[in-house]
Amino acid sequence: MTQAGATAALSDREEVLLKQVTRLNTYVFASTFGLLGASALAAGTVVQLVRDDAGFGIGVLIGALWGLLYGAVIGALVYRGYARTLRARLAHAAQTADRRKTFRVSVLRLHGTGLGLVVGLMVALQLLLMTNWLVAGGTASESVDAMLLAQYLPGYSVSPLGSIIGAVQLFAVAYLAALALAGIYNQIVDWRQSQHPRRR
Repeated sequence: MTQAGATAALSDREEVLLKQVTRLNTYVFASTFGLLGASALAAGTVVQLVRDDAGFGIGVLIGALWGLLYGAVIGALVYRGYARTLRARLAHAAQTADRRKTFRVSVLRLHGTGLGLVVGLMVALQLLLMTNWLVAGGTASESVDAMLLAQYLPGYSVSPLGSIIGAVQLFAVAYLAALALAGIYNQIVDWRQSQHPRRR
């Protein structure tokens, strides 16, 4: 089905509703991923501070804010990527559905491999760029925050080789975390749909 055919199959009211739902779900995903990112970075910072027997400062808050921002951007991108297929899928479902019968409500499902690749590449590239920017600027030895990453990523150092080692590890961690998240989410969706399989 072409995009033009898909668009024609939706009424003006359905188009408006689709845009509103897409906008709302983008906010929900951005908020959810942002809160997860903020929690993860804040927890990681607190663990490191407790390990080093250091006092709690503004670093926890700054880390949480960066996690919130980064997670929100990833969440919004993930849902917007999914939403691009909704118009064609809804139009196809509207044309082929027998309206006398009931059908399963469409629920967003996460593709673990795709999500893992996107998130993994984003964080790995960010680490590569940040580290090599410090090296190129001649401030590698002065960046205490970057050196602290070696506590989380064995083999990482503020150097070109260290950035590659760290990026590979960070990609693997992000990829596996995304697979786990998608698997858990999809299992919950399957369970909920088995409880309420059909609706009018």
